[in-house]
Amino acid sequence: MVSHEKLLKDLNNTTLPDSLKRWFCCYLHGRQSRVNFRNTTSSARNVKTGVPQGAVTSPILFNFYLHNLPTPPAGVKVVQYADDISVYASGTALDTLCQSINIYIDKLVDFLAERDLIVSPEKSTVTFFTPDTKEANINPRIIIKGEPVRLDKTPKLLGVTFDTMYTFSKHIKESIKKAKTKLNIIKSLAGTTWGQDQETLIITYKSVCRSALEYAAPIWAPAISDTNWSKLQSIQNQALRVATGCLAMSGIDHLHQETKVLPLRIHSNMITKQLMASFFLPAHPGYKHLRQDKAARNLKKTILENEEEVAELYSRGITCKEVIKTLHTSTVQSSINNYAPNRVLQAPPPDINPEEKELDRTSRTRLARLRSGFCRTLQSYMSRIDDQEVDSCPNCEESPHDTQH
Repeated sequence: MVSHEKLLKDLNNTTLPDSLKRWFCCYLHGRQSRVNFRNTTSSARNVKTGVPQGAVTSPILFNFYLHNLPTPPAGVKVVQYADDISVYASGTALDTLCQSINIYIDKLVDFLAERDLIVSPEKSTVTFFTPDTKEANINPRIIIKGEPVRLDKTPKLLGVTFDTMYTFSKHIKESIKKAKTKLNIIKSLAGTTWGQDQETLIITYKSVCRSALEYAAPIWAPAISDTNWSKLQSIQNQALRVATGCLAMSGIDHLHQETKVLPLRIHSNMITKQLMASFFLPAHPGYKHLRQDKAARNLKKTILENEEEVAELYSRGITCKEVIKTLHTSTVQSSINNYAPNRVLQAPPPDINPEEKELDRTSRTRLARLRSGFCRTLQSYMSRIDDQEVDSCPNCEESPHDTQH
C-alpha cells in the first residue's frame, strides 16, 4: 500500500544524488501486473502502490516511507519490523499505561492514515504480561478508531509465540510439533541396516530439525522451565538414536559423545551468549539495551542475564569474533568434561577411529551399540528384555556376556 507519489516526493527531498532519484522514479512508475488463472491471463493493470515483492530495495524503501513515525511519549516504546508495529509500556499502574498508549496510538493512526496505510482494529490485539495468575484474564482497554482491541493471551510475533505469564509453553509446544514432522524425514533416510551414513543424518538433523527447535532461542531460552527443556531434548534424543542406530536404553551422554552434538539446552544458551556478544558492537540494534539499571522488581530472565559474562571476555581486549569463538570453545570443553563416563570403559571414551566412516551402516550401528553397552548381539542386553534368555556367552558360557567380554 506504499504510495509511489508520496514515496518519490520524500525521496526527492533527500540529499540522494539526482541520478538515484531518477532511477527510483523509473523503477516505480509504469509497473504493471497481470493475473493468470486457468491458463488465461488477464489484461495488464498499472500498479500505483506498493514496493516490488522480493526486491532487495523494497524493505529499505518501506522503512524510509515510515521513517517519520511519531516519537512515543516517555514510558512508551515502539518495536517495528516492516509493517508489523508493536507498542508497549511496562509498569504497575495499568490505567496509566493504557492512557499513555491510547494517546500515542491516536497519533500513530493519524500518521499512518496520512501515509495511506490502514490500521485494522479487528486485526490488532493487546496482551497483558503479568507474573500474577489472578491478573491473567485482565483485558487492558486499548482503543483504535473508537473500537476496543481484543485480548490475545498468546500473540505471535515474527514466529515466536508469547504468553501472558511469559513461560513460552505454547511456543515450545508448537516448535516440538514442527520438529516432529521434520524428524520423520530423518527416520525415512535410515534404518538399522540401511540408509544414509551417520554424518549425513546429523547434518540433516541440524539443518531441518534442530533449526526448528532452536528458532529464536535467545528470546525464550533464558526463561523457559526445566520441563520444557526436557521436552525439547527428547526430540534431539530421538534424532541422535536414529542417526547412530543406538537402542532406547543407550545413555543420553553416549549419544552426544558419539555424534559430537551438544545437548540442546547447552547449545541454545551458547548461541544466546554469542548473540549477546554482538550487542557490544555500537552499530548493533541491541547496543542500546546494555548497561541498564537493574529493575526494582524480580523480572523474568532475558538475554541480558549474560551481559556480565560477555563483558568480562571483552575486558581481555579481544574482538567480537574472538569472543564468539571463545564462548564456543569453552562451552564445548565444559560439556565434554561434564559428560558421564562411558558405561563400558567407566572413563571418558577416546575419539572414534576415522576409518569407521568407510564401514557399512550395519557395522557402524553395531559398533555404536557396543560402545553404549546395549546391543542385540549381547546376552546381557537380551536377558534384560526377555526372561528366557540367559546372560552368558554362547561360546564359553561365562557371564556376564557384555561388551568387555
